[in-house]
Amino acid sequence: MSKKRNSILFFLFLPFSILYGIVVLFRNLLFDWGWIPSRQFRKVIISIGNLTTGGTGKTPHAEYLIALLKEEYSVAFLSRGYKRKTKGFILADEHSSAEEIGDEPAQVKAKHPEIVVAVSEKRVRGIEKILERYPDTDVVILDDAFQHRYVEPGLSILLFDFRRNTFSDFLLPSGNLREPFASRRRANVFLITKTPVDIKPIEKRLYIKDYRPAHHQSVYFSYLKYGQPAFVFKPSRQALTLQELKEREYALLLLTGIAFPEPLLEHLRNSGIRFSHMPFPDHHSFREEDLVKVLDRFDKLDASQKLILTTEKDATRFKKFGNIAGDLQNIMVYLPVEVVFSEEEARLFNQQIRNYVRTSKRDSLFHSGENQVRS
Repeated sequence: MSKKRNSILFFLFLPFSILYGIVVLFRNLLFDWGWIPSRQFRKVIISIGNLTTGGTGKTPHAEYLIALLKEEYSVAFLSRGYKRKTKGFILADEHSSAEEIGDEPAQVKAKHPEIVVAVSEKRVRGIEKILERYPDTDVVILDDAFQHRYVEPGLSILLFDFRRNTFSDFLLPSGNLREPFASRRRANVFLITKTPVDIKPIEKRLYIKDYRPAHHQSVYFSYLKYGQPAFVFKPSRQALTLQELKEREYALLLLTGIAFPEPLLEHLRNSGIRFSHMPFPDHHSFREEDLVKVLDRFDKLDASQKLILTTEKDATRFKKFGNIAGDLQNIMVYLPVEVVFSEEEARLFNQQIRNYVRTSKRDSLFHSGENQVRS
């Protein structure tokens, strides 16, 4: 019944997808022809984005780039601050909340407090403000900016979820594509994310064949690596490891507000952990009434020892309840996540990024005058 319903909805939405595709195509042509200008900056601009409606892991990949570059260069991270309750340009500090700047920028600032983190709906204005306040900035990393063509990045990294066949998907609203699959040609690097750790070389070759990269486009496969649980409200307190939770027969209430929690579900299953999943929409802004529902569901878990487990991104949103969390402070933990590559692909990817930044930074020294606009 569900498949039949989805099929009916697909055909009902298909005319709107066609209309949407025409609008996107026309917009891209205006940028390609120079009728709408793309701003070029005499700084290293790296864009991270995707073709779909989210869930590819942009934030951990941005954090990977930050960790790779921040020891040698002055790095800034700029996001629009999706679902924040503010507007305009905001420079993050150690007190910035997810409601003020968005959950992803708040997470990045918490993990990398020494770098510049800012949010702005208008990326051109955001970069200008960053460079105005921090003129020595070497690298600006743009979050979720593949469709934001008012800035022309020097390096565009496009993410594809291994579990989703983007090459056979449809445009919104029938499918999940923000723009046609052919738009991938604008990217310099393809990253196939959330790859199974046991993937075989022949599977990689088949994936590369499906995505049909041009000769100038590099393809890499990344993996998610989950850490050990940490307390949301008491970061200095030591939490039990997943293995210890399993051995002591804990039950977990898994709370997620992310687009595609399947890799996390699979990780917990493989860990042998007993858990119940309580999903919320992606980027859900948790409210006090949600806490009541969560605690009610938690109380109904049939176990003598139990915890609430959430994602690193959701933990950022829950921190606003620090003053009223009560018992939640002792039962709520999150699972950190990071991006890793195979040893060989890490070497090649890191080398490509470092070479690009080094070359672009050196070349910028030979240019003078104001920032340029391509026409």
